[in-house]
Amino acid sequence: MQQEDEENIKKKVKGWEVLQKRHDAFDALQKIGKALRDNQVQRLTFTVCSAGASTNFMDRIHGGGAGVNTDGQNDSHRVSEAR
Repeated sequence: MQQEDEENIKKKVKGWEVLQKRHDAFDALQKIGKALRDNQVQRLTFTVCSAGASTNFMDRIHGGGAGVNTDGQNDSHRVSEAR
């Protein structure tokens, strides 16, 4: 399918823009996969949280506590840092 897409993109067939986007996305995923293999990454986890206190949630799963400052105030405004 990738080779067929490349040919159709070159010919600029009807809808070739969509094919180009698919081709670009596939290429990006291939590069990500190569980087993960080259760096011997064994496991990759994505966590998504759109709730209001998502920084607290991310801090808890990274071991950063329960999202409360030393003064007892909620710190949901704080940006989580990768550890």
